[in-house]
Amino acid sequence: MQRTSIVRAVASLSLLMAPPLLGQTGVLYGKVLDKSTGQPIVAASVGFVGGAERFMTDSLGRFRMPPVSVGGGDLEARRIGFHPRALPVRVIADSQLFVEFRLDVAPKPLETVVVKGITRKVEPFLEEPFLRASQSWGSFLFGEDLKNSPSFDLKGAMVGLPGLWVNDRNVSFMRCNNLGGKGVVQQPHYYIDGLRFRTTEFNDVARLVALRDVALVEVYNGTARIPPVFLAQPQSPCAVVAIWTRRSTE
Repeated sequence: MQRTSIVRAVASLSLLMAPPLLGQTGVLYGKVLDKSTGQPIVAASVGFVGGAERFMTDSLGRFRMPPVSVGGGDLEARRIGFHPRALPVRVIADSQLFVEFRLDVAPKPLETVVVKGITRKVEPFLEEPFLRASQSWGSFLFGEDLKNSPSFDLKGAMVGLPGLWVNDRNVSFMRCNNLGGKGVVQQPHYYIDGLRFRTTEFNDVARLVALRDVALVEVYNGTARIPPVFLAQPQSPCAVVAIWTRRSTE
């Protein structure tokens, strides 16, 4: 007989039953939403408090974790610009547990950064990326420029950046094709708001972000140009694209 339980906390938790799984495991899945608007939060990270693995939400704010061992724990959702929230959950064997997080916006005063002679007011978590942009280590796309871009998506906006090839299928990097030394991965790394996505396809990341929500895009083509914060040892990427979104409520 299938078992059903309901957990109620700050966010609602509903236990939905599924066909039996092998072993003593269950599945966690759900959504992360903006508490004030009810809109999905893209690229939020979800994982157990104290655990090493984090799972990202998609363009609809949805996440799904692989089978986890039965038992209790605190499941946490995080996203830059929001207060993190942890909810107690209990995984039951051969079941699926739906978890809905509603996160409060964490408004903060804007910081002043001068980039290429232009003074910009940015949210605190964007200060470091904009300072990197002021040092001209790579190529950069700014949110105010993207608003006036004729492109419909981020991939189109990247056409014309040095060392990049953009076509209907994907974005590729000249430096990645020319590297072959030991310890160098011939793949770019992609980030959204400081969180790395485990994919080699730019399209997988770009589809998660609307052009209107982008504050800054950092593009570093070639290992020598990549800032230390993005270098993973002992293997380093051949290129990096770091997308930063605005979280201001204004």
